Amino acid sequence: VGPAPSVAATIAAVAGSVSPSAALSKEEIANLASLRSVADALFSGIEARLRAASQKEKDAEAACEAVRLQQAAMEQKHREAESALEAERAALQAQRREFEEERERMQSPSCRRSDVLSLNIGGERVVQ
Repeated sequence: VGPAPSVAATIAAVAGSVSPSAALSKEEIANLASLRSVADALFSGIEARLRAASQKEKDAEAACEAVRLQQAAMEQKHREAESALEAERAALQAQRREFEEERERMQSPSCRRSDVLSLNIGGERVVQ
């Protein structure tokens, strides 16, 4: 990362305004050196902050991707559970239909009472 254009232009203007033939005092040279070191320190700080911000952005993107992957896996498990539940629901409805059909058949007048199995209290099957 290079110096910002406005700061670089200001430094160039200051440097350009000083002619090489002009004698600079030690104080002016020290001030220019101090200005340069401060500018370098500022640019180094900006560069470090940009690197840190870039790293944080990469980390945040990686975390978002991990969350997206976990969400996709959870959605897949949810879809699988929903389909299993629907299959169980369909099987239960089929069993209920069969039970109702059997009950209707047993209660119909064409069914003889002797065709019905019943259980006695002891649990043995008895044909009537």
